[in-house]
Amino acid sequence: MRFKAMGMAAAGMLLAGTVSAEVMLRDDFSANAPGEAVPSGWKLYKQGPNTGKISIRDLGDGKRELLIDDECDQSEIGVTRQFPATAGNYYRIALKARQLNELKKDAAYFQLRFLPSQKLLQLPIAVLDTERYNPNVISLQAPAGTTGLQIFIYTHKAPKPAVAISEFYLEESATPFESYSPWPQEQQILKQDPMTSLKLDEKSGAPVYWGRYTQGPKPGTIEVATQADGQTALKMVDSDNQSEIGIEYSFPVVPGLYYRATVDAKNPTGERCFLMQLSMFPGKQHKQVFFTQSDDFKTYTLTVQAPEGTNKGTVYLYSHKPPTGSIELRNFQLEQSERPFDETK
Repeated sequence: MRFKAMGMAAAGMLLAGTVSAEVMLRDDFSANAPGEAVPSGWKLYKQGPNTGKISIRDLGDGKRELLIDDECDQSEIGVTRQFPATAGNYYRIALKARQLNELKKDAAYFQLRFLPSQKLLQLPIAVLDTERYNPNVISLQAPAGTTGLQIFIYTHKAPKPAVAISEFYLEESATPFESYSPWPQEQQILKQDPMTSLKLDEKSGAPVYWGRYTQGPKPGTIEVATQADGQTALKMVDSDNQSEIGIEYSFPVVPGLYYRATVDAKNPTGERCFLMQLSMFPGKQHKQVFFTQSDDFKTYTLTVQAPEGTNKGTVYLYSHKPPTGSIELRNFQLEQSERPFDETK
């Protein structure tokens, strides 16, 4: 699928308003018969030789879910739907998803695209595990000239994810939405990476679904380290005082919401070289925590409330120039909440 760059700047706002959102579509897939089929009202999206499976699963008690199971690294598969849209109005798509197969940890995506401009926002679908449904939300204002919109829930070519969708919303509002989510007060996981079965991207050398961050002439190495329990961790080594090495993940933010990044780090060398940083843009407001000496994994947390005027956040796990050292990381999680986090949990 070809698309323009994500419109992070219009990823949604948490502002006061007087007009409640109009629900254009709420689909819990309960009206569909179980079996391999595209849900009613949706169309199949596919590219490639072997598209995998789209199906409906019966959960009992009148509840059903949409399953998307990608079986080929040369194919894309999913569902799509189009609606009329009005320039200047705000639109929000939201879904609840869980991991379908614990052995298939790759991410699927959901996308909101305006027509005919092709302005869009696309995000990976964040899932927790095979048992719990996690909310995912995209909000975007329709640009001038908009006559319609298109929504996608689909997979990219190389990864082979398997996800289950229990509920989907499409909403419209003449003013910014009064709350971030159609499920108010719910805490949401934006990214979860245990790093215990780690894969590095062949091009960037960073873990899959992360970006690589470097500065200086000899920026160090990113490696997969096998632990005593047989599982992996992310290992980064900085051996040059004039260089930095790390990974980064960017995400849209909503002013007023709270964001919490958590990671486990092991630093047996004791050097305060590596750190976690949570940054808000365009104001470049940063919050940091250094990884101190530890012979086993220790949990570190950063919490930030997004200031007014910000629209993008980035988490960095990286080294400062001096001193040098190494770090091993596991169990990264990025959360979002409309209320302050309970820091005792």
